Parts: sequence; C-alpha cells; structure tokens
Amino acid sequence: MDKKTNSSTKGSSGGKNELEFATIPAVVFVESFGKDAFSPLTCEFPELMLPVNGVPMLNYTLEMLRKNGVTEVYLVTYRYKDLLSDYICKYEHENKKKIKSMSINIIQTGLNCTTFGDALRELDFQIDLRDDFILIQGNVLCVADLKELIQNHKKKRQNTPNITMTLLFMESPPLSSLRDENDEKVVIYDSKTDELIYWNEFKDNKLSQSIYLSMKTFLRNSSCSKSVIRYDLLDVGISICSPQILRVFCETFDYNDLFKDYILNSLITDIKQDVIHISILNQYAIKISNLRTYHIALQNICQGWLFPLITDYSSTSCNNIQRYQGFNVFLGEKVSISEKSKLTPTVSIGKGSKIGDGTNIEDSFVGENCIIGANCSIKGCIILDNVKIFDNSSIECSFIGNNVVINACVTVEPYCVFGSNVIINENSVVANFTRMSRYVPKINDDKISTRLEKNGLDSDESQVGSDNTTRLEVGRNYKLLSDDYKGELNNNNTLSPNAIIWPVECRNYYNSIDKILSKIVLFDQLSATDQTKKKKSKSQVYSSSDNDYIINSSDNSSDSNCGNDEDSDYDGYLCSEDEESNSEVDFEKLSLNCGTKYGNFENTDNRANRDDKEFMHECYSLVKSGLDNPIHISNKILELKGLRFAFFKDDLDILNVIISFSLDCIYKDSKYFIIEESANNNININKLSQYCDKSGIKELINAFNRYENEEYTCLICNKILTYSSNNNDSDCHIKFGSLLVSFEKLEFINQSFILDWYDAVLDAEIKTNNSKLISLLESDFVVKYIEWLREDE
Repeated sequence: MDKKTNSSTKGSSGGKNELEFATIPAVVFVESFGKDAFSPLTCEFPELMLPVNGVPMLNYTLEMLRKNGVTEVYLVTYRYKDLLSDYICKYEHENKKKIKSMSINIIQTGLNCTTFGDALRELDFQIDLRDDFILIQGNVLCVADLKELIQNHKKKRQNTPNITMTLLFMESPPLSSLRDENDEKVVIYDSKTDELIYWNEFKDNKLSQSIYLSMKTFLRNSSCSKSVIRYDLLDVGISICSPQILRVFCETFDYNDLFKDYILNSLITDIKQDVIHISILNQYAIKISNLRTYHIALQNICQGWLFPLITDYSSTSCNNIQRYQGFNVFLGEKVSISEKSKLTPTVSIGKGSKIGDGTNIEDSFVGENCIIGANCSIKGCIILDNVKIFDNSSIECSFIGNNVVINACVTVEPYCVFGSNVIINENSVVANFTRMSRYVPKINDDKISTRLEKNGLDSDESQVGSDNTTRLEVGRNYKLLSDDYKGELNNNNTLSPNAIIWPVECRNYYNSIDKILSKIVLFDQLSATDQTKKKKSKSQVYSSSDNDYIINSSDNSSDSNCGNDEDSDYDGYLCSEDEESNSEVDFEKLSLNCGTKYGNFENTDNRANRDDKEFMHECYSLVKSGLDNPIHISNKILELKGLRFAFFKDDLDILNVIISFSLDCIYKDSKYFIIEESANNNININKLSQYCDKSGIKELINAFNRYENEEYTCLICNKILTYSSNNNDSDCHIKFGSLLVSFEKLEFINQSFILDWYDAVLDAEIKTNNSKLISLLESDFVVKYIEWLREDE
C-alpha cells in the first residue's frame, strides 16, 4: 500500500521559507495506547472527549493548534473512528469560517497497534510527513503561544540537523497537585543550547536517594561546562518533532514507549545520533493523565489559571458561559437551586440543573440537566450530564458518567467511577475504588457466566501496568451488556441492575493514590511550619571520581543561600514559632480599595463586597505561601496572575496586598537592618536590600509594581505612611522617613512622583487636623528629604 502524500505537509525548499513557516502539521493521539487510566469510561468515548465547560477537550486542542498556525491535524485512533468522524463533521459545520484553513484527518490504526511505537509506525505508513510537526499525547489543555518555540526549533535544526524533537515543560513545584509519582523526574540540560542531558526518575520516588550520572554521558550531551539541574519541571505532553523521529521508530521495532525506549536510549547510546532539546513554557499547560488531574484542571480553569479558557468567558465556539456568583461558584442558565442548599468553593453547575433542599455541594462540577434531590452531599466529584441523584445520597471524590441514576439513600465512597447509564439500587453502599460500567469485553459467550459470577473480568484478561494503572488487554474491544444476561447480573451484582463491576485486584494502585493524596494534603497544611523550622533540602553536585557525577538531596544546616556571613542572620526570618501561632488574618486592615490617589486612609473593607474579601483572602494566602517558601516565589507569581484574571482585578489590587504583607514582615524583622543609634535615617539600606532579595519581597513587588505609573507609587507611599502611623509606638519602631527613602532607593517607588503625593497628602491631613499623620509628614528628616527633592527638581 502506497503512502498518502499531502502537499501542505511537504517541507520548503529554501531555508528562509522554512524558518518563516506558513504551515505546520500536528499529530494528536486521541486515545491511550497500551495503558488506560480512564477505564471503563473509554469504552464509550476517548478521553480527549471528556468535557470542559460542557465542551469536549478536543475542541480546545483544535483551537490551540489553529492559533499556532497548524493547517493539517491528524487524529490517531483505533476504536473511535466513527465517533470522531461524526463529531468532526459537526465541528467543521459549526466553525466553517474559523477553521477554513485547517484540515482535520482521522488516522485509524491497525488491530495489532497496541503501543505508542506501533501507532507512530502506522502513522508513517499512512501519511508522508516531510516537515516538522507538533506531537500531542492525549489530553492536553494549553493556552501557550507555540509559534516562537516552533521557529526556534527550526533555526536550531539548520545548525544541528540531527535534532529530532523539542520537549515542552512547564514549571511546577515538586509537591504540586498537578504532579503524580510518574512525574517525579530530574531534568538536566545544557544552559547554553537547551540540549537535554539527563531525564529520569528517582528510584522509589525517594528524594534522599542519589542519582548517578555517567561522566561519559554528561560530556557527550553537553557542549559547555554549565548545566542546569531541575526538579520542578513537568512534561506537558507536547513536543515539536522532526520527521526523523518517525524513521527511527520504523527502523527500531522494539521501541514501544517514547520516554522509556526512545528518549532514554538516545541519551545514553555510545554513538550520538539523535539530539533532544527542551523548552520551558511561561504559560499554563497541563497533561491530564488520570481523573485526579482532570479534576484539578477543572479547578484551575475556574480559578482563572487558563485565561482566556475560563468558565465565565467564551474562549471557544459552543462554549456554555456560566455566571460567576462569587466565592468560585459558577452557574449556567436556568439553574434552580434551593435557598436551603449550600455551595462551597469551587463549584460549577451546568445549565438546566436542579438542586434540592438541604443539599451540600463542595468542590464539585455538575453537568447540564442534572437533578440532585434533597439532603444530598456531593464532595469532590465530577458529574456529567443528565444525572439523577435522589434524596439522602452521599457521594465523595468520584466520577459519575452521563445519564446515571443514583437512587435514594445511596452512599458512594471515595474514588469510584460510574460509566454512562448505570443505575445504582436504593440503600446501596458502593465501596472505595469501585468502577462500574455497562460495557464488557468481547469474549466468548460461554465464559460470560463465569466472569459475571466474579462481578467483573477474569484476572488473566486484566492486569496492573508497570505504573500501577489498571488496563485491559482484550484487543481494546468492548460491547454493551445485552439484555440476555441481565437476569444473571441481578443475582450477582446487588449494587446495580444493569452494570458490572470492573476488576478490583488493584490494591497497589489504590495505595499509591492514597500516598499521593496524603502528600498533597500534608504539604498544604504543614509546609509553612516544617519548612521554617529546618533548613530547606539543597541539591548538591560534586564529582566523586573521574567517571561519575552524584546528585544528592541533603539537609545541610551550615549552608547559606548567599554564601555571606552577614546573610546568616536572616535565616528563618519570615516565620518564627511565635509568628506561626498567629495564623488569623485581620482582613479589615487590608484595604482593597486604595481610596483617592493622594490619601484617604479610611478603612474601606467595610464597603467591599464578599467577592473582594474572598479575593483578599486568596491573595493573602498566596503571598504568605510565597514569602514563607521563597524558592517557589515564581510559581506563586503565576498563581497570583491567574487569580487576578479570575476576580477581574488588576496589578494594583495584587500589589495592595503584597505591600501590606511585606511591611508586616519588615516591621517584624526590623532588628536585622535597623540602626539603633541613628536619630534620622535608622535603616541600613544594604541589609534591607539583602533581606528583600532573600525573602522574595523584591521579586514579588517587582512582578506587579509599575514604576512608571504614579498611581502605584502613591499606593505604596500611602501604605508606608499608614503602617508607620500604626506602629509609631511599637518597640521596633522604624521611622517613616527612613522607610520612604529606603523604598525609593530600592526603586519600589518613583522619586519623580513623591513631591506631588507629599503635598496632596499633607494638605488633606491638615484640613482634617490629623495630628498623628502630620507629625510624621513634618518630621525633621522627612522635611529635609522633601526639600532636597525640590532642590533637585
């Protein structure tokens, strides 16, 4: 059989035209090959069709590819060709104008295609890709602009033709909820060329264990003496590939997995043939590898991390916009909610759904046209469309498919999955990790009875994968449970009259999930306390011999981040034990509205609505978390920017909270940089600068401050004056003038705006006869500083 050729995928003849690319194809794997963490849902539809805001994720993938200049899309599938064909026809009809320049093709793989490598070989057999292409593995939600990365990949290939792929990563802290145990990998890359040197996981996921890197491998893959070691990078499932990668898989038939076979072998082989580069995204992207990360992705969308892909903003066609109700609650059209019900953030409810009296919904996502009865409890769940849940039922941390009926007084314990059209009997208790579906593998009829007696499938036809993920090895063919066996099913499955229970021999997988979840919970609750009572673990690289590098993770109390004796005074400055005990925050002191540009120091939180208070609460928590753990400050900045979009705020609102918390920290730790003997300027500016650098205050302020904007300078000056007034009688008194001058020297405030602010504020306070503030503004040092500014002007 001859290969199909597509002129739009052929490479350009000239180097200049190749760099200024007008077209680029993309290959999207619609389903998982070999391992399936979404079963039994994938009996009905591919995981890429899971809904986000009522729209399949495939829509967002196609929209992202269109915006990045993709003209040819190949959807690779085995089971779902007919379903995808119908859906793509509908999608193209609804988006004629938008996607007129993009062609969508469906590639159906053969019967024996069971691995990623098999799928790539089948792809190369059916189409002729002669140019670079984007490879997307499974469910990816991405709002990043990839055009510059594609162009960089093409430029590098001109100088280094054997570059086969550029892997895309996103920064993610080691214990982020976006990660699981399969993501606990160390990445080492060349700081000059971004060439990948090493990418592998810690054995048994223990950070205290060493990673051994051959010196031969290191020198082979690095062109310079400087390399970067990262443990905070997350593979997002997107890569920019050269056509050579298809040739490699066709020539090497024992390559089945991209990471375990191709990438690892390319990094350690004696003859360097293939070069792999990496690129780190500065925008949000997530690979949804299981139902847990799916739930987290839905949370992040509601919280605004994926703007413009958010619940109350139409970022793609057919998107059902939901109204923001405050406290991260979103409601679709014609939603009926009883006044006696309770919605606890984060909650999204699709259009036409009804919620009964006394029902509590927490951290859950409910689809369209669902009916939830009275006195129900829904916590941490994903519920699709047309689901009926009758009175007095309780569901926790579970996935409920379309058209499911859960009768009255049912208890669904955590981590259960129900496929479409499943019915749960009244007064049932569904045990942890139960997976139920109306689909069964296509097997011989004489074996059905035996399998149904076991309430599932025979163990020889199901197994736990190497990563403890349940998968089925029955040719990935399923059929709907027929009526012939319903009578026998009723006798053996007391939970449901129309579904079977899928394999339950997965205890190792369950334990690993519990381990991951407990890590996340413990990290959120204890990090602020534990991380400040002991030094952070530092990665050390040293040479033990001429042959090996050893990367250890160890606690070294004698090390200092700055390597300076003076800096050692600042260790642990943010959270002493006394300070940790004071965990309650008085948000009445954090004024969201800054009043007029020059002055108005009244407390304005009394006029703020509950959305503003929620915004301040979440903003304060993120700022505190970032300053408690400065190593993660860049991630907190990204979260704060997402929070800004979610609440329709701007940088000035974020800066307001940052300055308030920063001044609190500076006043509490003033002993490190205050000069007791000084009568005028009593701050050592060099030590204050070191303090702000090490604590993360400077990075945090600069991320949201607009030095050239007068309004930002006025906000900071107002805050300094207010805090100096409130702390004028404290033991650790910092003079207002000293702090004002210090912030100006640190370039937090613009000197050219200070005079206008000072004159306006002094005039306003004289009119109101505020003697306390006037005394600060007319102190000798401040007056001399203002006179110096006037002379300089």
